[in-house]
Amino acid sequence: RDAWPALDPSRGVAPTPARRAAPLTLWHPTKSQPPQRATPTMAAKDTTSKMFVVCGRDADLLYEAELNPNFDAESPTAHLSHFVLHAALDNVDHLIATTPDVYLRVVDNFNEKRVYAFCTGGHAKFLLLHEGRNEDAVRNFFNDVYDKYVQALLNPFYIPDAEITSPSFDRSVRAAAKRYL
Repeated sequence: RDAWPALDPSRGVAPTPARRAAPLTLWHPTKSQPPQRATPTMAAKDTTSKMFVVCGRDADLLYEAELNPNFDAESPTAHLSHFVLHAALDNVDHLIATTPDVYLRVVDNFNEKRVYAFCTGGHAKFLLLHEGRNEDAVRNFFNDVYDKYVQALLNPFYIPDAEITSPSFDRSVRAAAKRYL
């Protein structure tokens, strides 16, 4: 016979077929531990970007790093962090002209994310996009990365305003992010 009964005109919809209910597991706090969910063996991919970039004097990209190790680069919104950081450069240029500070704090917001900025004496711009709200941690991160940036500039083989490809600089940035962010 047909598993779907005929349309019941009095109700206006077809009834759903009977299904077996899953057995109910009761949990009592004094008798046992709560049932555990199965955990995947691999870390789930994350769509939350935590990106750091260094832009040169003419807004050329010198260095970029995705600081979230579980970030899913194949997600449909993976390019969004680049767009938000690029849009924040206009605000950074405006703030550089109006304030003498090197740490420019929050220069732009996008949804729950914030863009923090730091400008060096040579007009290189450090931009950080993430969801955190701890300004002291961000300032410490920028100061630590600035020290490593100066060391990279002092390298006799580094060409000014060229892309920073040093593996030690990359390791230092990721270590500072792990420490502060």
